[in-house]
Amino acid sequence: ASQIMLRAVLLLSLLGFARGCRPTVTCDEASPVGGPSVCHATWVCTFQPTVPGASTPLKFYIDKGVVDGTGLLFNFSRAPGSLIGGTYGGTPSCTPAGCDTNEISLTFQSEDLQASYTTGECEVGDTPAKCNIESTRKNPIPSTPPLPFVTARVRCANQVLPCIGMKATVVVDFKADVAWPEPPPSPPSPPPAPSTPEGTPSAPPWATPSSTSASAPITQYTTCPSV
Repeated sequence: ASQIMLRAVLLLSLLGFARGCRPTVTCDEASPVGGPSVCHATWVCTFQPTVPGASTPLKFYIDKGVVDGTGLLFNFSRAPGSLIGGTYGGTPSCTPAGCDTNEISLTFQSEDLQASYTTGECEVGDTPAKCNIESTRKNPIPSTPPLPFVTARVRCANQVLPCIGMKATVVVDFKADVAWPEPPPSPPSPPPAPSTPEGTPSAPPWATPSSTSASAPITQYTTCPSV
């Protein structure tokens, strides 16, 4: 009977939790040589209460959208290595009885859902936790195909009490094609300096004032009277 009551309370509490959250996307400045830009999707969401041993998945997508604060459109790049990495984790969920133990993991999928990449589990207990998406060289991020569909999964690792709902934070670094505005045109080049026309005779040497002739001393002669 206690288990039935517990599940009923949890089902009622689910009504107050969102079924999904939208990421915000920012992008670094456009590369002067062109090509994809490096973007960052930040996803923050509070998971629903969960019984011990159960998992709750929530999905978000970064295949296309709008760069936050700019209105510029972006598309997840199809170039190799478009999924760069990032971090994931969460903040503790605690009650007077103590803090929950939650384990969060991420799964990235291709648009056709045929290819996927799954991280390890990041444990969140009585202190905030943050783990790297590519946490070990034994589980490298594949370079192809693009993996823009993300599922964040939180498992309640408590032994007895249900988990009250953990606040998760995910930051995904990826490459995207961004519709940056065209740069303004370069200012026109100044006109070239006028050149001397060909065939113009140059001044003869004697017509050029000489500093030595102007400063030459003048010699005076005096006639002495005869004795």
